[in-house]
Amino acid sequence: MSTTEFNNLLLSSSDFLYPYAIKLTKSPDEGKDLYQETIVKALTNREKFRSGTNIKAWLYIIMRNTFINHYRRQHKMQLHIQYGLEHVHHHPEEKDERLHEKDLQHAVAKLPMMVRKPFLLYYEGYKYLEIAGILGEPLGTIKSKIYVARRTLRTMVQRY
Repeated sequence: MSTTEFNNLLLSSSDFLYPYAIKLTKSPDEGKDLYQETIVKALTNREKFRSGTNIKAWLYIIMRNTFINHYRRQHKMQLHIQYGLEHVHHHPEEKDERLHEKDLQHAVAKLPMMVRKPFLLYYEGYKYLEIAGILGEPLGTIKSKIYVARRTLRTMVQRY
């Protein structure tokens, strides 16, 4: 199938995606982002589409998987905040041990760029190997940088 044929098929078959995206995200803005990301992934992976395959089912699967992966990254980020950084400077007399998001963002912004980039990718839910590929650095270096970033953040962030 040529690129033009695929693009025409994609355009004629993608109208159903936006309502499905809103149903998944429960937000028009996030739904629009999910819709766009799905179309980009479909275009990027058009060579994986087999002629004669149901394109709507193929697009549904791409959208669903994109949504699930985003949910997992968000969930992992929340767990990281809750359990990874929250147990720093433990003071038993404190009743409220939650971190304030502004404090965390401020602390991350203070990290040196060489450890901030890999940490932010890790924080978004990327795996070590994916981060190494994105940044073009060895796996061991990425693990070290993320470790340094986490250790530095533990000393910087105060609990409330």
